[in-house]
Amino acid sequence: MHTTHFRELFQYNNWANQQVWECIAALDDEQFRRPLDYSVGSIQEQVLHTMNVELRFFHFFRTNEWILFALDRDPLLNHRTAIRQRWDEIAVMADDYLSAIHDADLLREMTYQFSDGVPRKNQVWQLMMQVYGHSMDHRAQILAMLHQLGAPTVSQDYIRYLGQRNIES
Repeated sequence: MHTTHFRELFQYNNWANQQVWECIAALDDEQFRRPLDYSVGSIQEQVLHTMNVELRFFHFFRTNEWILFALDRDPLLNHRTAIRQRWDEIAVMADDYLSAIHDADLLREMTYQFSDGVPRKNQVWQLMMQVYGHSMDHRAQILAMLHQLGAPTVSQDYIRYLGQRNIES
């Protein structure tokens, strides 16, 4: 278990978020906010939900405070520019955390509970895998929704990220 692996996963995660965001940019505001009968709602709601989870867990890793953030109710995040700026800030927070931890930190056990009140314990690396998988799942949902709206889509394959990174090096 190495922090370098998790730094790489979340660099890819941020890259994939940016790729999907570029597709979202093709939507008009009505399409971005349009209620869709899939997962958590509109594309805006999908994005804010994904951001909430990334923020919650990286805040938890840094502070050991399990807080439910309500970005979907933040009036400052009612415009795409503000949403994108906040998502970038969350990515920087995650990157800062990942650049400061050591391999042993990945094995730290953390206790938390969801709304069902059942205490849970997992190691940091397991919770990071949850965040990574959750973000990928919602990006895939967003891409399907974008396709339904006639917007462009992209592949979020890790191998594409590696190829782009190799070209830029």
